[in-house]
Amino acid sequence: MLIPPPCFHFLIVLGIISILFSVPSHAQVFTKDNNVWIYSDLFVKRFGMPTEYASDELQGARGIAIRLVPLVRPRCHQTENGEECVPSYQWLMELYFDLDQDIGIAGDSPRQYKPWRSSLYFLAQKNPSLQKHWEEAFGLKGGKLYLMDGKGKCHPVTFDVFSYKRPIEDGLQMIQARIDADIIVADQSRERIIEFEDQDGKVLQRVTIPQSYWYRVSEHQREHSEITQANLQGGVEKDPNLWVYTKEFAEKYHMPLSGVSNEMEGAMAMTFRKDSRGTEACGYFSDSDVCKHNYTMLWGVYLPEDAKLYYADDSIDNFYKGYHISDIFFREKPKRGDIRDTYSHLIGYRGLKSGAHVYRFQKRKFLNLFKSKEKTRWYGGPISNHSYLQSQGSGGDFVFAEYTDSIAMMGVDQYLVFDDDSQKIQLRDLYDSHYHKAWIPFDYRVEVLKYVKEFENKNGSIIKLVEKHFQDKHQGEK
Repeated sequence: MLIPPPCFHFLIVLGIISILFSVPSHAQVFTKDNNVWIYSDLFVKRFGMPTEYASDELQGARGIAIRLVPLVRPRCHQTENGEECVPSYQWLMELYFDLDQDIGIAGDSPRQYKPWRSSLYFLAQKNPSLQKHWEEAFGLKGGKLYLMDGKGKCHPVTFDVFSYKRPIEDGLQMIQARIDADIIVADQSRERIIEFEDQDGKVLQRVTIPQSYWYRVSEHQREHSEITQANLQGGVEKDPNLWVYTKEFAEKYHMPLSGVSNEMEGAMAMTFRKDSRGTEACGYFSDSDVCKHNYTMLWGVYLPEDAKLYYADDSIDNFYKGYHISDIFFREKPKRGDIRDTYSHLIGYRGLKSGAHVYRFQKRKFLNLFKSKEKTRWYGGPISNHSYLQSQGSGGDFVFAEYTDSIAMMGVDQYLVFDDDSQKIQLRDLYDSHYHKAWIPFDYRVEVLKYVKEFENKNGSIIKLVEKHFQDKHQGEK
């Protein structure tokens, strides 16, 4: 069974010390709700949400959440001074409906997403055939957002649905859509409606959004006056992923040869990035206004189409767990006991069944001064799968998987190992043929560590938050 490295307990102690210094024992760090809400009484009665955001004027949906989220990829514009890059932001809208409400969704729900955030998005930009395939295969069809002009005419605005979640708890379904800033800054007195149609164009569901809600959304926009149109629209969004791949992958998918590695084994390509969760953690130092933005580490791996993998549901071609889900702010409320019985056929885990990120070191002799030819046992543990795309759905000759994981220590050997149960992986049979293993090149790991250091220098880290707190405190005492 996989076990932690010898220094694991020491790292735990360091972690506890850092927490004690950064967050007093009586303080509670919480995830700040950055959504502008409107919902029916259902959200108040069943989920305990604040009554101030309940409205009987909302028609056709149980709830709506809108928020502004940062993206890690820069948005670059051509100006008279040359290319200028600024942080990229996106407005997201989520709509909640009763589970039995027909809004034109067809097929298995995990298929209803577009690879907007992953490295697949940027691979498709270099390969129009892949982009066309994914646009046709993925995404919810039929949802349209209209801005009314006051004379009975509807003007369509961007409403790009990129994921669908069915069900969430308590008999609800939810869709996520990207919307442009135009709908936010337009005259708040103008009515907005959303319509869902069937394949014949018949309207299945119409959502009418009260004007009062858009006043609150515009207030939220004004609170972020530093974010301009240059951050939201136009220009070109640059790929934030750190890539490594085989020469064959580069040639077939038109990738720059600078990312080629001769050390690739078991994988065609890998990617790494730190990505925004779209939320902030607040409450450090017993102050609810001291916040740190939440980021996660995402690894992507492109495996051969014949790779032996294990899926929780082999009938699903692709799976997407989702980002920036607003339901985290009410799913923790008390739930009715009959929900899982009522919708048991719709609730279950989907994704890769299991995988592990494992590593080991060379042994050292004579007070750790000299390396031995021998190696230590394997360390590491299971990875948390975020999304996958099987070869029959990729439009290429690869299987794609993306997972969240921390950066493993710089061991001599590092692999991704896929098995039906990562907890059963043993050192003695790690190289058996029934495991699919993907070697993580050493030079690539060095680049990942550099990437993380530069990212944290630019975007901050928990260590920098602690340092700033004590610096501010020291200057205040002076």
